[in-house]
Amino acid sequence: MDEIVDAASAREWIDDISELNKLSNYEKNQLVKYILKAVKWLKS
Repeated sequence: MDEIVDAASAREWIDDISELNKLSNYEKNQLVKYILKAVKWLKS
């Protein structure tokens, strides 16, 4: 994973972390939303 640029790359990053495998699909989608907000904030 080079860079998180969209929801798909955020989800790929989450799926690569074995500790997060126990999370439900809903929880992973919530994480994607938070990650994208953080990325947007960091780029501003």
